[in-house]
Amino acid sequence: MSTNKKIRKRGEGSIAYEKSRKKYRVAFFDNEGNRHYQRFDNEADAAAFLVAQRNDINNNNFVAPSDALFGRWALDWLKTYKKDSVRPSTYDYYKFLVGYLKPLAGLKLQEVTPLNVQQLYKELLKKVSANTTHKVHSTLVGIFSKAYRLGLIRKNIMDSVDAPHFEKKDIQIFTKAEIAKILQTCASHPILKKKYAAVLLAATTGMRKGEVLGLRRCDVFPRTKQIFIRKILVRAGGDLIMGNPKTKASVRKLIVYDQTMIELQKLLDRLPKNDEQLCFVSARNNPIEPTAFDKFWHSVLRDAGIGYKKFHTLRHTYATNLLAAGEPIIEVSRRLGHSKVSHTLELYGHAIPDYDRTLVENTKNLYQLPIRRYG
Repeated sequence: MSTNKKIRKRGEGSIAYEKSRKKYRVAFFDNEGNRHYQRFDNEADAAAFLVAQRNDINNNNFVAPSDALFGRWALDWLKTYKKDSVRPSTYDYYKFLVGYLKPLAGLKLQEVTPLNVQQLYKELLKKVSANTTHKVHSTLVGIFSKAYRLGLIRKNIMDSVDAPHFEKKDIQIFTKAEIAKILQTCASHPILKKKYAAVLLAATTGMRKGEVLGLRRCDVFPRTKQIFIRKILVRAGGDLIMGNPKTKASVRKLIVYDQTMIELQKLLDRLPKNDEQLCFVSARNNPIEPTAFDKFWHSVLRDAGIGYKKFHTLRHTYATNLLAAGEPIIEVSRRLGHSKVSHTLELYGHAIPDYDRTLVENTKNLYQLPIRRYG
Protein backbone atom coordinates (compact mmCIF):
# COMPACT_ATOMS: atom_id res chain seq x y z
CA MET A 1 0.00 0.00 0.00
CA SER A 2 1.49 3.35 -0.98
CA THR A 3 1.43 6.47 1.13
CA ASN A 4 2.07 10.12 0.40
CA LYS A 5 3.40 10.81 3.92
CA LYS A 6 6.98 12.02 3.74
CA ILE A 7 9.41 10.34 6.16
CA ARG A 8 11.44 13.05 7.87
CA LYS A 9 15.01 12.24 8.86
CA ARG A 10 16.31 13.43 12.21
CA GLY A 11 18.21 16.68 11.95
CA GLU A 12 16.74 17.39 8.53
CA GLY A 13 16.25 21.10 8.06
CA SER A 14 16.13 24.02 5.73
CA ILE A 15 16.61 27.78 5.56
CA ALA A 16 14.12 30.03 3.77
CA TYR A 17 13.87 33.79 3.44
CA GLU A 18 10.51 35.28 4.47
CA LYS A 19 9.95 38.46 2.52
CA SER A 20 7.01 39.58 4.66
CA ARG A 21 9.13 39.50 7.84
CA LYS A 22 12.50 40.13 6.25
CA LYS A 23 13.86 37.21 8.25
CA TYR A 24 15.65 33.96 7.52
CA ARG A 25 13.59 31.09 8.88
CA VAL A 26 15.26 27.86 9.99
CA ALA A 27 13.04 24.78 10.06
CA PHE A 28 14.23 21.35 11.26
CA PHE A 29 13.01 18.08 12.79
CA ASP A 30 14.16 16.51 16.06
CA ASN A 31 14.56 12.81 16.88
CA GLU A 32 10.82 12.41 17.50
CA GLY A 33 9.88 14.01 14.19
CA ASN A 34 8.76 17.27 15.83
CA ARG A 35 9.29 20.35 13.68
CA HIS A 36 10.99 23.46 15.11
CA TYR A 37 11.37 27.00 13.78
CA GLN A 38 13.75 29.84 14.53
CA ARG A 39 14.14 33.17 12.72
CA PHE A 40 17.30 35.26 12.19
CA ASP A 41 18.20 38.62 10.71
CA ASN A 42 20.94 37.23 8.47
CA GLU A 43 21.62 34.01 6.64
CA ALA A 44 24.99 33.33 8.27
CA ASP A 45 23.45 33.21 11.78
CA ALA A 46 20.65 30.99 10.47
CA ALA A 47 23.12 28.57 8.87
CA ALA A 48 25.28 28.40 12.02
CA PHE A 49 22.21 27.71 14.13
CA LEU A 50 21.04 24.90 11.85
CA VAL A 51 24.46 23.24 11.89
CA ALA A 52 24.52 23.41 15.72
CA GLN A 53 21.05 21.87 15.98
CA ARG A 54 21.95 19.07 13.56
CA ASN A 55 25.04 18.25 15.62
CA ASP A 56 23.06 18.20 18.87
CA ILE A 57 20.38 15.98 17.35
CA ASN A 58 22.91 13.53 15.93
CA ASN A 59 24.76 13.40 19.28
CA ASN A 60 21.53 13.09 21.29
CA ASN A 61 22.21 16.43 23.01
CA PHE A 62 19.27 18.26 21.48
CA VAL A 63 17.16 20.57 23.63
CA ALA A 64 14.09 22.06 21.97
CA PRO A 65 14.35 25.85 21.56
CA SER A 66 12.14 27.63 24.06
CA ASP A 67 11.06 31.21 24.69
CA ALA A 68 10.71 30.52 28.43
CA LEU A 69 12.15 33.40 30.46
CA PHE A 70 14.75 32.92 33.16
CA GLY A 71 12.61 34.85 35.68
CA ARG A 72 9.67 32.49 35.16
CA TRP A 73 11.86 29.42 35.62
CA ALA A 74 13.49 30.85 38.76
CA LEU A 75 10.04 31.26 40.34
CA ASP A 76 8.98 27.77 39.22
CA TRP A 77 12.19 26.36 40.72
CA LEU A 78 11.44 28.10 44.01
CA LYS A 79 7.85 26.88 44.28
CA THR A 80 8.43 23.35 42.97
CA TYR A 81 11.79 22.36 44.40
CA LYS A 82 12.29 24.53 47.49
CA LYS A 83 8.99 25.50 49.07
CA ASP A 84 8.16 22.07 50.50
CA SER A 85 11.72 20.84 51.04
CA VAL A 86 13.09 23.52 53.38
CA ARG A 87 11.92 25.34 56.50
CA PRO A 88 9.56 28.29 55.87
CA SER A 89 12.19 30.75 57.07
CA THR A 90 14.76 29.22 54.70
CA TYR A 91 12.26 29.46 51.84
CA ASP A 92 11.78 33.14 52.65
CA TYR A 93 15.53 33.62 52.44
CA TYR A 94 15.63 31.90 49.03
CA LYS A 95 12.94 34.32 47.82
CA PHE A 96 15.04 37.19 49.14
CA LEU A 97 18.08 35.95 47.19
CA VAL A 98 16.09 35.36 43.99
CA GLY A 99 15.09 39.02 44.18
CA TYR A 100 18.70 39.90 43.32
CA LEU A 101 18.32 38.03 40.02
CA LYS A 102 15.93 40.61 38.56
CA PRO A 103 18.47 41.85 35.93
CA LEU A 104 18.37 38.35 34.38
CA ALA A 105 14.60 37.88 34.64
CA GLY A 106 13.74 39.17 31.15
CA LEU A 107 16.32 37.00 29.35
CA LYS A 108 15.37 33.69 27.81
CA LEU A 109 16.50 30.82 30.03
CA GLN A 110 18.36 29.24 27.12
CA GLU A 111 20.13 32.49 26.25
CA VAL A 112 21.57 33.49 29.65
CA THR A 113 25.36 33.44 29.31
CA PRO A 114 28.22 33.15 31.82
CA LEU A 115 29.05 36.77 30.97
CA ASN A 116 25.53 37.85 32.00
CA VAL A 117 26.05 36.17 35.38
CA GLN A 118 29.54 37.60 35.94
CA GLN A 119 28.24 41.11 35.17
CA LEU A 120 25.43 40.54 37.69
CA TYR A 121 28.00 39.69 40.37
CA LYS A 122 30.05 42.77 39.50
CA GLU A 123 27.02 45.03 40.01
CA LEU A 124 25.88 43.22 43.17
CA LEU A 125 29.26 43.66 44.83
CA LYS A 126 28.74 47.43 44.57
CA LYS A 127 25.56 47.15 46.67
CA VAL A 128 25.76 44.11 48.94
CA SER A 129 28.41 42.08 50.78
CA ALA A 130 30.60 39.40 49.24
CA ASN A 131 28.81 36.94 51.54
CA THR A 132 25.39 37.77 50.05
CA THR A 133 26.77 37.73 46.50
CA HIS A 134 28.24 34.29 47.13
CA LYS A 135 24.84 33.05 48.33
CA VAL A 136 23.26 34.45 45.15
CA HIS A 137 25.85 32.41 43.25
CA SER A 138 24.87 29.24 45.15
CA THR A 139 21.22 29.92 44.32
CA LEU A 140 22.03 30.29 40.61
CA VAL A 141 23.96 27.01 40.70
CA GLY A 142 20.81 25.31 42.02
CA ILE A 143 18.54 26.97 39.44
CA PHE A 144 20.67 26.11 36.40
CA SER A 145 21.66 22.63 37.63
CA LYS A 146 18.01 21.66 37.91
CA ALA A 147 17.20 23.16 34.50
CA TYR A 148 20.04 21.16 32.95
CA ARG A 149 18.97 17.89 34.59
CA LEU A 150 15.43 18.44 33.34
CA GLY A 151 16.64 19.03 29.78
CA LEU A 152 15.49 22.65 29.65
CA ILE A 153 18.94 23.91 28.67
CA ARG A 154 21.67 22.34 26.52
CA LYS A 155 24.46 22.88 29.02
CA ASN A 156 24.88 24.18 32.56
CA ILE A 157 26.39 27.64 32.11
CA MET A 158 27.35 27.79 35.81
CA ASP A 159 30.20 25.38 35.03
CA SER A 160 31.83 28.33 33.26
CA VAL A 161 31.05 30.96 35.91
CA ASP A 162 33.66 32.03 38.45
CA ALA A 163 32.21 32.12 41.96
CA PRO A 164 32.62 35.53 43.62
CA HIS A 165 35.57 35.63 45.98
CA PHE A 166 34.43 35.15 49.54
CA GLU A 167 36.35 34.56 52.74
CA LYS A 168 34.48 33.28 55.76
CA LYS A 169 34.93 35.45 58.80
CA ASP A 170 36.32 33.86 61.94
CA ILE A 171 33.60 33.11 64.45
CA GLN A 172 33.28 35.47 67.38
CA ILE A 173 33.07 34.32 70.99
CA PHE A 174 32.69 35.91 74.40
CA THR A 175 35.39 35.60 77.03
CA LYS A 176 34.53 33.74 80.22
CA ALA A 177 34.57 37.07 82.04
CA GLU A 178 32.10 38.51 79.53
CA ILE A 179 29.75 35.53 79.93
CA ALA A 180 29.84 36.01 83.70
CA LYS A 181 29.10 39.73 83.30
CA ILE A 182 26.22 39.05 80.88
CA LEU A 183 24.58 36.56 83.23
CA GLN A 184 25.11 38.75 86.27
CA THR A 185 23.67 41.81 84.52
CA CYS A 186 20.65 39.92 83.25
CA ALA A 187 19.93 38.23 86.58
CA SER A 188 20.07 41.43 88.65
CA HIS A 189 18.30 43.86 86.30
CA PRO A 190 14.68 44.65 87.34
CA ILE A 191 13.35 44.19 83.79
CA LEU A 192 15.92 42.10 81.93
CA LYS A 193 15.82 39.36 84.60
CA LYS A 194 12.47 38.18 83.19
CA LYS A 195 14.43 36.55 80.37
CA TYR A 196 17.45 35.54 82.42
CA ALA A 197 16.53 31.84 82.12
CA ALA A 198 16.60 32.12 78.32
CA VAL A 199 20.11 33.56 78.32
CA LEU A 200 21.32 31.02 80.88
CA LEU A 201 19.81 28.19 78.84
CA ALA A 202 21.57 29.28 75.64
CA ALA A 203 24.87 29.89 77.43
CA THR A 204 24.88 26.42 79.05
CA THR A 205 23.47 24.32 76.18
CA GLY A 206 24.45 26.09 72.95
CA MET A 207 20.80 26.15 71.82
CA ARG A 208 19.85 28.34 68.87
CA LYS A 209 17.57 31.34 69.43
CA GLY A 210 14.61 29.67 67.66
CA GLU A 211 15.09 26.53 69.76
CA VAL A 212 15.09 28.55 72.99
CA LEU A 213 11.97 30.52 72.03
CA GLY A 214 10.21 27.33 70.87
CA LEU A 215 10.79 25.35 74.08
CA ARG A 216 7.50 24.16 75.64
CA ARG A 217 6.50 22.81 79.04
CA CYS A 218 6.19 19.30 77.54
CA ASP A 219 9.84 19.50 76.47
CA VAL A 220 11.17 20.08 79.99
CA PHE A 221 11.74 17.26 82.50
CA PRO A 222 12.99 18.72 85.81
CA ARG A 223 13.30 15.37 87.63
CA THR A 224 15.81 13.97 85.14
CA LYS A 225 17.26 17.41 84.30
CA GLN A 226 16.53 16.86 80.63
CA ILE A 227 15.02 18.93 77.88
CA PHE A 228 13.93 17.86 74.39
CA ILE A 229 14.41 20.12 71.40
CA ARG A 230 11.51 19.30 69.09
CA LYS A 231 10.17 22.64 67.86
CA ILE A 232 11.49 26.08 66.94
CA LEU A 233 9.80 29.46 66.89
CA VAL A 234 10.46 31.40 63.68
CA ARG A 235 8.90 34.12 61.56
CA ALA A 236 8.18 32.89 58.05
CA GLY A 237 6.02 34.31 55.28
CA GLY A 238 4.97 37.13 57.59
CA ASP A 239 3.69 34.74 60.26
CA LEU A 240 5.18 33.66 63.58
CA ILE A 241 5.10 29.86 63.53
CA MET A 242 6.19 26.82 65.48
CA GLY A 243 8.27 24.88 62.98
CA ASN A 244 10.47 21.81 62.94
CA PRO A 245 14.16 22.07 63.81
CA LYS A 246 16.76 22.71 61.13
CA THR A 247 17.65 19.04 60.49
CA LYS A 248 16.85 15.58 61.91
CA ALA A 249 20.01 15.88 63.99
CA SER A 250 18.66 19.11 65.50
CA VAL A 251 15.88 17.12 67.19
CA ARG A 252 17.73 16.05 70.32
CA LYS A 253 17.75 15.45 74.08
CA LEU A 254 19.98 17.49 76.37
CA ILE A 255 20.89 17.10 80.02
CA VAL A 256 21.12 20.59 81.47
CA TYR A 257 23.11 22.30 84.19
CA ASP A 258 21.47 22.18 87.65
CA GLN A 259 21.08 25.94 87.99
CA THR A 260 19.62 26.17 84.49
CA MET A 261 16.91 23.66 85.35
CA ILE A 262 16.16 25.51 88.61
CA GLU A 263 15.58 28.73 86.66
CA LEU A 264 13.41 26.93 84.11
CA GLN A 265 11.33 25.40 86.89
CA LYS A 266 10.82 28.82 88.53
CA LEU A 267 9.62 30.12 85.19
CA LEU A 268 7.20 27.27 84.57
CA ASP A 269 5.74 27.57 88.08
CA ARG A 270 4.42 31.00 87.12
CA LEU A 271 2.92 29.89 83.78
CA PRO A 272 -0.33 28.07 82.87
CA LYS A 273 -0.24 24.29 83.38
CA ASN A 274 -0.55 23.41 79.72
CA ASP A 275 1.75 20.97 77.89
CA GLU A 276 2.00 23.27 74.87
CA GLN A 277 2.78 26.29 77.03
CA LEU A 278 5.92 28.07 75.81
CA CYS A 279 8.58 28.57 78.46
CA PHE A 280 9.48 32.05 77.22
CA VAL A 281 6.60 34.40 76.51
CA SER A 282 5.66 38.06 76.54
CA ALA A 283 3.89 39.78 79.44
CA ARG A 284 0.57 38.70 77.85
CA ASN A 285 1.68 35.08 77.48
CA ASN A 286 2.23 35.41 73.73
CA PRO A 287 5.20 33.95 71.81
CA ILE A 288 8.18 36.29 71.81
CA GLU A 289 8.89 37.92 68.47
CA PRO A 290 12.48 37.11 67.40
CA THR A 291 13.02 40.82 66.63
CA ALA A 292 11.77 41.75 70.11
CA PHE A 293 14.17 39.24 71.61
CA ASP A 294 17.01 40.81 69.60
CA LYS A 295 16.19 44.20 71.14
CA PHE A 296 16.28 42.61 74.59
CA TRP A 297 19.70 41.13 73.77
CA HIS A 298 20.98 44.55 72.67
CA SER A 299 19.87 45.91 76.06
CA VAL A 300 21.65 43.13 77.96
CA LEU A 301 24.99 43.79 76.27
CA ARG A 302 24.62 47.56 76.57
CA ASP A 303 23.92 47.36 80.30
CA ALA A 304 26.76 44.87 80.74
CA GLY A 305 29.14 47.26 78.97
CA ILE A 306 30.04 44.66 76.33
CA GLY A 307 30.38 45.35 72.60
CA TYR A 308 27.55 43.94 70.49
CA LYS A 309 27.73 40.39 69.24
CA LYS A 310 24.78 38.32 68.03
CA PHE A 311 22.86 36.08 70.44
CA HIS A 312 24.20 33.16 68.37
CA THR A 313 27.64 34.03 69.76
CA LEU A 314 26.59 32.27 72.98
CA ARG A 315 26.38 29.06 70.93
CA HIS A 316 29.82 29.62 69.40
CA THR A 317 31.27 30.36 72.84
CA TYR A 318 29.74 27.23 74.37
CA ALA A 319 31.07 24.95 71.61
CA THR A 320 34.52 26.49 71.63
CA ASN A 321 34.87 26.16 75.39
CA LEU A 322 33.73 22.52 75.38
CA LEU A 323 36.32 21.58 72.77
CA ALA A 324 39.03 23.60 74.52
CA ALA A 325 38.25 21.60 77.66
CA GLY A 326 38.92 18.37 75.76
CA GLU A 327 35.36 17.16 75.10
CA PRO A 328 35.21 14.74 72.11
CA ILE A 329 34.17 16.57 68.97
CA ILE A 330 31.52 13.96 68.11
CA GLU A 331 29.79 14.59 71.45
CA VAL A 332 29.95 18.36 70.98
CA SER A 333 28.53 17.94 67.48
CA ARG A 334 25.60 15.88 68.78
CA ARG A 335 24.90 18.36 71.56
CA LEU A 336 24.82 21.23 69.07
CA GLY A 337 22.51 19.29 66.76
CA HIS A 338 24.85 19.35 63.76
CA SER A 339 24.01 16.83 61.03
CA LYS A 340 27.70 16.30 60.22
CA VAL A 341 30.71 16.22 62.52
CA SER A 342 32.69 17.78 59.65
CA HIS A 343 30.61 20.94 60.04
CA THR A 344 31.49 21.14 63.74
CA LEU A 345 35.15 20.56 62.92
CA GLU A 346 35.13 23.26 60.24
CA LEU A 347 33.62 25.80 62.65
CA TYR A 348 35.43 24.95 65.87
CA GLY A 349 38.38 22.68 65.04
CA HIS A 350 40.78 25.49 65.96
CA ALA A 351 39.63 25.21 69.58
CA ILE A 352 40.87 21.64 70.03
CA PRO A 353 43.97 21.99 72.25
CA ASP A 354 47.37 20.93 70.86
CA TYR A 355 45.67 19.41 67.83
CA ASP A 356 48.83 19.23 65.65
CA ARG A 357 51.01 18.07 68.53
CA THR A 358 48.60 15.22 69.33
CA LEU A 359 48.57 14.10 65.70
CA VAL A 360 52.36 13.96 65.56
CA GLU A 361 52.55 11.97 68.80
CA ASN A 362 49.87 9.53 67.65
CA THR A 363 51.64 9.04 64.32
CA LYS A 364 54.84 8.06 66.13
CA ASN A 365 52.96 5.62 68.38
CA LEU A 366 50.94 4.20 65.50
CA TYR A 367 53.93 3.04 63.48
CA GLN A 368 56.46 2.65 66.29
CA LEU A 369 59.08 4.18 64.02
CA PRO A 370 62.66 3.03 64.69
CA ILE A 371 65.20 5.63 65.73
CA ARG A 372 68.12 5.71 63.31
CA ARG A 373 71.43 6.60 64.91
CA TYR A 374 74.17 8.38 63.05
CA GLY A 375 77.91 8.45 63.60
